[in-house]
Amino acid sequence: DADGTHVTEKKWDNADDDVWIDIKTRDQDFKDPARRKMVKNVYLTYKLSENENGTSIPTIKYLTNGGTTEYAFNAPLEKNKSDWYTQALKPNVSAQASNVYSFQVRIYGDCFEDFEINDINVVYRDKVLK
Repeated sequence: DADGTHVTEKKWDNADDDVWIDIKTRDQDFKDPARRKMVKNVYLTYKLSENENGTSIPTIKYLTNGGTTEYAFNAPLEKNKSDWYTQALKPNVSAQASNVYSFQVRIYGDCFEDFEINDINVVYRDKVLK
């Protein structure tokens, strides 16, 4: 409770099947919040192996300018990648990732317990004033 007098202990339960995840990167402004950018690609390095029941594949989307609207990439994550695999993702509609001040990636949904992310790289270009 609020005054700290009652503590509820819970036992950790290791997952042995699909689990729900919700991973959001920070809203990245690439150290220049006042300049508009055009996001070209996102490279995600991950492992997503398949179990005997099949694999649930998490959804990957992106958000811009601190907003709540989620935009799609051109492809879903691929399953059966038991070794580190780097997938190149492009915004499905390039205009939605153009003229943005910040960019955030969200990965969510059911996935197998062995899903691992190594890194996320965002390739962007600064927009130049004419």
